[in-house]
Amino acid sequence: MASKPAAFAALLRLSLAPTVVADLAAGIALALAAQGGGPTLGRALPVALLLFCGGMALNGFVDRDHDAQHRPSRPIPSGTIAPAVALLLALACLAGAPLVARALLPGDAAWKVAAAIAGAIVAYHTPLKRNGVVGPLLLGAIRAGDLLMGAVAVAGLARGVAVAWPVAACHGLYVVGASLVAHEEDRIPRVGRARFGVVLAWTAVAANLLVLLLLGHHVGIAALVAAWELVTLRMSLVLFRPGAPGRVPMSSFARLLLSRLPLLPMAAAFAAGGDDLGVLALVAFCLVFVLVRFIPPT
Repeated sequence: MASKPAAFAALLRLSLAPTVVADLAAGIALALAAQGGGPTLGRALPVALLLFCGGMALNGFVDRDHDAQHRPSRPIPSGTIAPAVALLLALACLAGAPLVARALLPGDAAWKVAAAIAGAIVAYHTPLKRNGVVGPLLLGAIRAGDLLMGAVAVAGLARGVAVAWPVAACHGLYVVGASLVAHEEDRIPRVGRARFGVVLAWTAVAANLLVLLLLGHHVGIAALVAAWELVTLRMSLVLFRPGAPGRVPMSSFARLLLSRLPLLPMAAAFAAGGDDLGVLALVAFCLVFVLVRFIPPT
């Protein structure tokens, strides 16, 4: 049986927690490029982490029967963490996120975005999660909302959404693609569905690069990051070979896509001229790349 700290790390998928740093960095950088000023990433990060941890804890609670059949070693079915503890943790984090946003972030919009994200997280963990279309779309909207929250915290609702929505849409599309692949882990893989997820992820990276080229700042760095992302995603093309996935487990493709989550918002942060925020997103990527080797991201 795993230790309590290791069990909570697995329950909360802490290997992916640094990805919210990249989301916020992109949103803040885009808004700062438009109007300057605003809060630091450090003030928005606790809100995003509460939303992330609340969502992961709720996921573990809702999936406990499924995990008991397919992943009995996970924290709840193994008995390391009680279902009630996971549920209370989820509710505390999701209810606390808008309150923390109201206390730390200026204006009257960021906490409403946080509340909307929390509501979407709860909605995702209903039977909608099992819907092959609505579930991935909701998950993409949640991650796009994280990026928008950073922009709204700086520039207000209307201006923040206006400057950040194209990148947020690309980020959400990437998450939809990764989700489609990850949902094929615990069943006989539907390869066509997984291939479509890979196509969406690659499309999102390419579309994001086109959006960033229009920003007119450090587009060279943004292009380099996008090229690097596509190169590192090349293993996903194995899914398009005859007989795929073959001996390669679907979890490997899911881990590949999920570990690259920070790269798209990282490119946006650099393109917006936020070099310091881009570097923070790079650090987040490195942390994810290391942590997924020890803490399963799915």
